[in-house]
Amino acid sequence: MKTKKLLTLGGILGFFVWGLISCSAKTPEEKVKSLQKKVTNRLDLRADQSEQFQQLAAALVDAREKLKADRYDLYSKTEDLLNSDQITADQIMNLINPKLDLIKKEAPKIAEQFAKFHNTLSKEQKSKLVKFVAKAKKHHLEN
Repeated sequence: MKTKKLLTLGGILGFFVWGLISCSAKTPEEKVKSLQKKVTNRLDLRADQSEQFQQLAAALVDAREKLKADRYDLYSKTEDLLNSDQITADQIMNLINPKLDLIKKEAPKIAEQFAKFHNTLSKEQKSKLVKFVAKAKKHHLEN
């Protein structure tokens, strides 16, 4: 049960940050810097909090890059599968399972980094974080 909660939290958090970083800079390093700057400025983070967030942002960007690493191969395999006369559930799961395995591997790391970061925030900063997430959510759901 604990693993499911971690995966759920990691997935939600990953989706949120994926949305944030997908609208920003190009290279992974630029994405980390961009995300770091946005969050540091909006939450008025102290140096130690900023460092903690930088570790979280790096873990998120790294996980996102790993998920994207074989996307062309995945699209190719998907096209081949869609062109076949019949598709089985096992064939579909064979495409999905490597991504699920990667998410299961990365989610606990991200959840741990997020918990460490969150525990450093004041009540005011947590409130700002909630507003920041709500604004990002609205932006990504409308666009």
